Amino acid sequence: MQEIKEFSVKFQEMLSEKQQWFNSERLPEMLEQYRLIHICVKNLYAFLIKKSLVMEDPYARDRRIHDIAVPDTSPFAENETAMIIGKRLSEYEAMLDYICVYFRFSIDSFNAAVIKKFIAFNDGFNWLKLNSSDGNASTKALAKILLDVRNSADGVSVNMVGDITSKCTAAQESINMILNEIVSFQKELYKGRLRKDVFNHPEFNSEKAFSSVENELAEIKRIYPKVMGKTPFYTNLVSEVINEDQGDSREKFRQAAFARLQIKSSGKERKREVKKETVSLISIVQALCTIQPILEVLRVKIAENFSLMYNRKKTFLNQLAASLRKAFGIKEKEKICSVPVSDLKTGAVSVRKINVNSFLTEIAARERLYMSIQSHGVEFKKLESAPDETVLAFLSRQISELQTLYTTINSLDDFFKKSVAAENRNRVKGLKIDLTSMRNIIISTNKKRGEYISEKEEAEQLKKLGISTDK
Repeated sequence: MQEIKEFSVKFQEMLSEKQQWFNSERLPEMLEQYRLIHICVKNLYAFLIKKSLVMEDPYARDRRIHDIAVPDTSPFAENETAMIIGKRLSEYEAMLDYICVYFRFSIDSFNAAVIKKFIAFNDGFNWLKLNSSDGNASTKALAKILLDVRNSADGVSVNMVGDITSKCTAAQESINMILNEIVSFQKELYKGRLRKDVFNHPEFNSEKAFSSVENELAEIKRIYPKVMGKTPFYTNLVSEVINEDQGDSREKFRQAAFARLQIKSSGKERKREVKKETVSLISIVQALCTIQPILEVLRVKIAENFSLMYNRKKTFLNQLAASLRKAFGIKEKEKICSVPVSDLKTGAVSVRKINVNSFLTEIAARERLYMSIQSHGVEFKKLESAPDETVLAFLSRQISELQTLYTTINSLDDFFKKSVAAENRNRVKGLKIDLTSMRNIIISTNKKRGEYISEKEEAEQLKKLGISTDK
């Protein structure tokens, strides 16, 4: 019995560590992949509308989403393609927006029903089957539209579409992999709950249960309804628990359980094991620009929080004053607030005056800049044709400005929680999760920039010594 208890303790410890790893590393990585698909789909939808290949959804602005919905993939007539795919792409983009902004990426959020919805949603437009004949009606129709673009559009459009589809394909592949990992981990969580709630129940007879395989199964079945509620009884997982405790091959089952709970190295860590290749400056800039959807989410949340902070009761006098300002063309007084900003390195606090409208406008302008680069627009072409020194200066400036922006928004998060009226504080949008994603991209890009500079300097030194670096 002592042996079983020791195994259970170690199992629970590893389970807790794995759950923390999912919440802190794997799920934020999954969120980043959805954000990448979101920006790609947004750009693709706008491009297809501009080219009159799909029709804009007239009801897009009226759509209200409260949960992840299974997309419509039913067949339709060929002459309805532009209208149907336009509507479905619009719904798909709106659902991506909901997932990226409102869904909580935590293991606790991913029960079996939610995982099923995510899998069904991912199949709505299955990027992995764009070149396959077994996709659903929506995927097949989109694949045909994109094929027409490749066959008839200009080179820039073809490259943009190719870049979008390759990014979405890679992102969906990564998301599917993580979903599979979550499914496997949920099984271990179920077993952990059995050990924690059933085995520790006051009425559970440990001595009797651990005297034989049959008795353990009987005790689990007896206590199960009292602690597990409506959770289904998974016979195969209960059998695994019993085999780990006292089966003939229990050591083999225990080692297999520990192996499943081992924390694997992340994609970023695995890349370090691969031989390093020199990356181009423009690709580092594009990596930085994946921050665009995060900035958009932060801007929307900040705007909502400022609205809560400056919210005034709609009294007759307030409404009259607003009407008079509008009638006489009087601009509303600019909203300027003094925010205590903490320097993350030194801890020093300084007060920064923020003009709300200007601040939000600047963030929106930065979003447009990064979106243009991501979609191979005008800004991308300028950088592509510019010398390395110019691109490096642009990259360094953007990283510096984003670091300053991060510090300001981080301080705003605390500011809102203190400044919004007490009755509205439960409506304040938290910024920490999005700030973590923003910080990770800044750090990752800054590291790549440093590696590029080091490699460049090393190559120049070797060149001075007459040593060729060409392969």
